[in-house]
Amino acid sequence: MARLRPIPTPFSRRWREFKIEYLPFVAFGVSVLAAAVLWREFALPRQVSETNKPDQASTLQLNSSDASVATVVPISLAATNSASLLSD
Repeated sequence: MARLRPIPTPFSRRWREFKIEYLPFVAFGVSVLAAAVLWREFALPRQVSETNKPDQASTLQLNSSDASVATVVPISLAATNSASLLSD
């Protein structure tokens, strides 16, 4: 018996099988990736300086007009520093 050539599968059939078999996994992977990026960008706390103890209240003092240069000092020291600044 002579070998017959295979019948080509239509694209619409291949696309249907892809949607049924693989697309749910692709969508789940993209969803997990998006959730991880959003969690990392918006839900995790920013890096915190380790100079203050958790039970110690602090205040932020600007030493110059540049807002990127700031010093964090305990409130008790901030009160004495601001009082000495006001008396000058």
